[in-house]
Amino acid sequence: MCDLRDDSDSSLGGEMNTPWGETQSIEILSPHVQWVSTASHGGVVLSEEVQDIIPRSIVGFTCDRRFWEEDCDWAVPFLCLPNHFKEWSLVQKYGMATTRDIAIKSISYRQDWLDELVRHDFITALKVKEALKT
Repeated sequence: MCDLRDDSDSSLGGEMNTPWGETQSIEILSPHVQWVSTASHGGVVLSEEVQDIIPRSIVGFTCDRRFWEEDCDWAVPFLCLPNHFKEWSLVQKYGMATTRDIAIKSISYRQDWLDELVRHDFITALKVKEALKT
């Protein structure tokens, strides 16, 4: 069951409490998306303005639409909001197409999420098939 208590700063910018602890570094990817790191973990933080773009049927590890953890969940906001990730260091290093393939692979264990992303036209079934065969 998800605990949806609001114990973090809902604004983007500056230090904030996250499900993983106090931020140690923040990479601003767009006005609505940040990549945060803490002493133990990290992930993507979304502003309220973009949270509803992600299908409601997809609920990440933190059970909070603002926070998407760094191991796998990050792929969901990346695939739904690619224009907000253009300045991300991973995209800068590998390019958008390769990062998209990495994102698809990182959530391949969640076929229901992939199906929802295809259903909502964030990715195509062909892109999923191509990414998973490499």
